[in-house]
Amino acid sequence: YTITRAGLICLESCGEGLVSITSDSRSLPNSRQAAHYLELGEIRGALRKARILRRWISDIELRSINLSIDLPLAKDYDAVAELAIERCMEVSAGIEYERTLKGSQRYREIVKAVKDEKQLDLLVYLTSSIDLVYQLRAEFEELDFPTVFAPSGPFRRNPLNLPMYCTLFPGQKKVILAEIISALPRH
Repeated sequence: YTITRAGLICLESCGEGLVSITSDSRSLPNSRQAAHYLELGEIRGALRKARILRRWISDIELRSINLSIDLPLAKDYDAVAELAIERCMEVSAGIEYERTLKGSQRYREIVKAVKDEKQLDLLVYLTSSIDLVYQLRAEFEELDFPTVFAPSGPFRRNPLNLPMYCTLFPGQKKVILAEIISALPRH
């Protein structure tokens, strides 16, 4: 989906819009990010198909919310998904999709921000390849915040039963989503 400045002006004149993007915004979403957003749509669809998605908040909505509230999220995630596993385990998860590796300094900044996250229970990092899973695990190994890592393709095919790496389970052990959620500290 795309929108032009004229489309934003039309929506704003009808009283619709977001704080994070307006017809006066300096830049609009970049078309080179289309593959990133298409994959996020596939991830959302997989969670819905598995019947565990209760709510999905996109990055643009999150930026708008974060600008408007007193206690914003620690980071502008790609999305936040409210999940319910086996009807009794509910969790609010930040979703990040990495197509390419960022520099180590950027990941240090993310780790610093996420370690103080108070509004989410879990961070889910999905990647375009298994290589990125291993690289991200190394970047996040010091993070105490519950974070899981998995390639996006296998996750989309089987979000409930895909063994994933998790910061709660150090070493090479992989665990499925229900085990991860059961091990989360409760606030």
